[in-house]
Amino acid sequence: MEFVLGLVAVVGAYLVGSIQGPWVAAVLTGRQALLADARRALHSADAHYLLQQRAGRTFSVTAGVLDVLKGFLPLLLAALAGARPSLLALMAVAVTAGHSWPLWWRRLAGRGLAASAGAFLVIIPREMLLGGAVSLAGTLLRASGPATTVGFGSLPITSLVLREPAPYVLAALAVVGIIAARRLEGIREDLEEGAGFLHSVWCRLVHDVRGTER
Repeated sequence: MEFVLGLVAVVGAYLVGSIQGPWVAAVLTGRQALLADARRALHSADAHYLLQQRAGRTFSVTAGVLDVLKGFLPLLLAALAGARPSLLALMAVAVTAGHSWPLWWRRLAGRGLAASAGAFLVIIPREMLLGGAVSLAGTLLRASGPATTVGFGSLPITSLVLREPAPYVLAALAVVGIIAARRLEGIREDLEEGAGFLHSVWCRLVHDVRGTER
């Protein structure tokens, strides 16, 4: 029975992660036309950029908060229910995977940052606050790509140093892998447009931009 409940919790976390914040924000504010335009975008990055430019900063912030909450609330409820660290870790990875590779509205899929941030605020709050501070500082300095790379990339290390339970360390490592995998998507297009392989990998992994943009 415990296994079944755990499986339901993990699958549920993935499904919740698949609910994209921009979609919810657009529906709540009556801006479904923006969703139609986003659906026609060639890449998820283009869809997010379109929404930010057309809908404005308030819309973007609202969507981001919703994405954080979808990682935070399921983990919080599970933690309050007494879930084991191993289950919480699996849920954190699942909600991040849902955010990155959702069942629906894939054009609005994120990199996994917001949902994982919400989940990690529950299970490794000290590490996430530190990593979040680095990411926020980079955003203010207009270097969000490298800052999020450092902020989130440090989570497995800081959680290990602070002697968090092994499942949490592994979850942080898995989430970094998901973020890296999402950033590397589209590298073939970079190569077709003339960017070098190593240059494209560097731009996408570190700066979170296409290889042709730097």
